[in-house]
Amino acid sequence: MADCQTRFRMVRVPLFGGAMACDLPDTFKDVSTIRQVPDNQEVFMDMSSERSVVIEIVEYQETVSDGDAARFFFCDLAKENGATEVQRTSSFIWKDEPQIPVSKQFVVIVTGGVQQLCQNDPKRIPVQLGIIRLPGHNAEILISLYGEPCDGEQDASKVENEDSVLFNRLIGTFVITHFSLFE
Repeated sequence: MADCQTRFRMVRVPLFGGAMACDLPDTFKDVSTIRQVPDNQEVFMDMSSERSVVIEIVEYQETVSDGDAARFFFCDLAKENGATEVQRTSSFIWKDEPQIPVSKQFVVIVTGGVQQLCQNDPKRIPVQLGIIRLPGHNAEILISLYGEPCDGEQDASKVENEDSVLFNRLIGTFVITHFSLFE
């Protein structure tokens, strides 16, 4: 499989007025140019597929441990999306990304799974979720990649592989440049 750099033409995208940034394929467009998006979200839609990316700043959940954060936020997103079925496949704490220091102040958790939005529709939506926990700033940054809906294991496997490459690039290039956004 081609890597993300050759498969997609990546561009640097400023977020929240330049306070953050990440790389996205040039086929992803800012949804706020089409419709209203809440101030705490940046939403991008792929014009060449049904993929989308949502970057959201939410209040820090101090009662949720790092070990439970993946389950908590994944299930919360599924509920907000109206999913009728949720299956979380994996989660881990990302420790080797130099752009986002992992310490007692910053924890990056990555999880993935699928959501089924309608009981009568066999299609499932693969979801990758990154959680950047910023307790010192009373905030959490949720980075979600919603993949193309798929039905069938082979179709799902191909889509999930491509989504994983894209998501790893997104998380690996994500940077917070101005922490004043959280003040």
